[in-house]
Amino acid sequence: MYQRTGNWTTEFYHEGIRYKKSLGRGISKTVAKEREVKFKIEVREGKHHQKARKIKFETFAEKYLEHARLNNTRKIVGTTALHRPRSIGMWHVCGI
Repeated sequence: MYQRTGNWTTEFYHEGIRYKKSLGRGISKTVAKEREVKFKIEVREGKHHQKARKIKFETFAEKYLEHARLNNTRKIVGTTALHRPRSIGMWHVCGI
């Protein structure tokens, strides 16, 4: 935990994932420490999730088809991703 320009921030790793959170501006170190402990507990309990990364549709389709193949997902779902227009591969999944 550290303070920069009056803002307390915590930063740590849990199970190989980096977590960083602003704890507040203009608060005491004791209050910041309490908030840090609460945040770490939430992370350990799985209540705090990282934001999803943007991923291109082409990459998503490849990963999904591999997952579907390994988990015996219905073939019809996998084939629709193969018959997409080529231009859609350069878009992010959230933009489709």
